[in-house]
Amino acid sequence: MKLFTEFLNNEEGAKLEIYCCALESGEVENLIPLLEKKGFELTFIDADSLQAKISGGYKEIRGVREDLEKEGFRWSEKTLSRERE
Repeated sequence: MKLFTEFLNNEEGAKLEIYCCALESGEVENLIPLLEKKGFELTFIDADSLQAKISGGYKEIRGVREDLEKEGFRWSEKTLSRERE
């Protein structure tokens, strides 16, 4: 699963956090350069999961999020239910 866990926009700028788990063999190795190229800071990596975050201007971070949606990233159900409260 490739999930968005947080997207914030405030006076300090925008921030996007992702979490990937239960990845297929080789997916972590493929995602690392993709995420680093986009400017992500990798905060956790193991054999089948990773966590990363990126900060910047709203338009830039929104564009990164849209690019990742094309790569199969989606919002976690936990995040969506929290936003509906």
